[in-house]
Amino acid sequence: MGAHMAVHAARRRRLKQAQDREEEMTRYTGEDLDRYEFKIMRSPYNQFRKPDVLTQMLEEEKVHGWELLEKLDDGRVRLVREKNGRRMSPMNGSDPYRTQYGGSAYGSRVLVTALILGVMVLGVGFMLLLNDAASLDETVLTTAMIGILVVFIGVAAAIKARLR
Repeated sequence: MGAHMAVHAARRRRLKQAQDREEEMTRYTGEDLDRYEFKIMRSPYNQFRKPDVLTQMLEEEKVHGWELLEKLDDGRVRLVREKNGRRMSPMNGSDPYRTQYGGSAYGSRVLVTALILGVMVLGVGFMLLLNDAASLDETVLTTAMIGILVVFIGVAAAIKARLR
């Protein structure tokens, strides 16, 4: 349990350091804040290293008046728009204040959970098969099919989450 807590504490320190660096880089005057809005767009899989992905995201954000101010790294970019751009932002169902682009860590958790559940269900099917080695009855086949289905759904959900 101590190692898990140490990993969690190290992750919190890294996140705090990244936030501190972002704040240090953000030196805006009162006039800037009166006239402009700023946001940081994050990509959990560092997709902004790919020029076509960065261009696609900027095109999507341009609809709401956002423009690239600076690329912080492959996972974060700072965007800016004039405050009067809020009034021009179309109501097309997209969120002008979103800060995540691409898949989320949620997709990875879904995949891991589905794989664990699928392996457990397949394990139960295998145990039933060992206990009843003479025949492959419906229970064993149904359990195996459910296990395979759970794994398949988890993989599909994870892929969908990463592509968003």
